[in-house]
Amino acid sequence: METIELELKKIILDYVKNNRPLDTDYLTQVILTIIKYLENPKLIKIIDIVTKSQEKTKKMAYIDIYTKHLTINLYKINEWLNYFITNFNLSPTDISYLSFIATIFIISHEIRHALQFEDIYSSKKDYETEILRLADVNYNLSCEKAKILYTSNYLSILKRTFNYLSKIYSYDRIYMKYYNFSPVEIDANNYGFGLALDTIDTLENDYDNLYAFFELLYLEYLSHAYLKDTYPALTFITKLGLRKSFEYISIPKNLDVNERLSLGLKITNSEQEEIRSLRSNLLRILKK
Repeated sequence: METIELELKKIILDYVKNNRPLDTDYLTQVILTIIKYLENPKLIKIIDIVTKSQEKTKKMAYIDIYTKHLTINLYKINEWLNYFITNFNLSPTDISYLSFIATIFIISHEIRHALQFEDIYSSKKDYETEILRLADVNYNLSCEKAKILYTSNYLSILKRTFNYLSKIYSYDRIYMKYYNFSPVEIDANNYGFGLALDTIDTLENDYDNLYAFFELLYLEYLSHAYLKDTYPALTFITKLGLRKSFEYISIPKNLDVNERLSLGLKITNSEQEEIRSLRSNLLRILKK
């Protein structure tokens, strides 16, 4: 039975065996393949691939969740990959696969944001959606804007407009500073790295340190988000001023560690130490 990982493997092997570099055709194939398996052809409406340094966005990828416009910056991706090739112990075989696996992570991360958007603005009440909804800056701002529209008193309109404009500024600063703590970003990273690692698994050990390298990247994100005496979801939502609302969410007590990590929820000290230990071991192997 064909799976998304096996279909992505076919695309990658075609490029690697024919010595083809990462290009816009590869990125388009990956995007369309992921969307096909999600059975949601309307998830992405516009695909824009940037190839020059001066164009459009400084980010490697960005999705406008309202217009469903996905932008991939090939120039920035190549800059990012060159850093890893220079600073990590990756074999020629690893490097031949590196750009293709990395872009699977980048693209699926952004597509996950599109899926989050559909859930956040739906009527779903499960704990995962409730956490994403609470942590989503755009959703919170849309709620503030709605308060203005449904207010008739002139002074109340002025007050709520001021609150709305103030939150645009403060939320933007919080998001930029605490990006790695956001459950929305942690969930997207989890989805992206999961698909990247599962795709590497289909290569049947035809690599050296490739799997370990992407596992290290994932652990790097986690280790920067989990600080002593707190956890990412609580940190980020508290910064938004929504801690009380977070405490009302009914989170199951029997979640395993991977389920908790996928949204930046609380883990034990021993689980946190295990992450740091694995990260340190991988760094010793991989860092030049």
